Amino acid sequence: MIMWQPPPESWVCLNTDASINPSTGFNSVGGAIRSHAGTWLIGFHKSIGITTPLQAELWGIFIGLQVAWEQGYERLQVQSDNSQAIQLLNDNAGQNSFPLVRNIL
Repeated sequence: MIMWQPPPESWVCLNTDASINPSTGFNSVGGAIRSHAGTWLIGFHKSIGITTPLQAELWGIFIGLQVAWEQGYERLQVQSDNSQAIQLLNDNAGQNSFPLVRNIL
């Protein structure tokens, strides 16, 4: 079962997700930043146009990181339900794949 896990104390958690409109092919991303206690701190959403599901998930993480850093959150745990995106970000080989992965790293 996939469910929210709290980050360490004094950290915040970024949860992101992407969705696609099957009739238009347009993707949207969104997410929430919460405290270690689960308290909502800030949320975001953005339409990103037509991309692949993997790219949409990566855009969600990228935009979420930007929002977090703009708000001054530096101790950040990222959570995503997309195992392929997480694997790219955790694998050194991912640095050689998408420019977006390199930007996130």
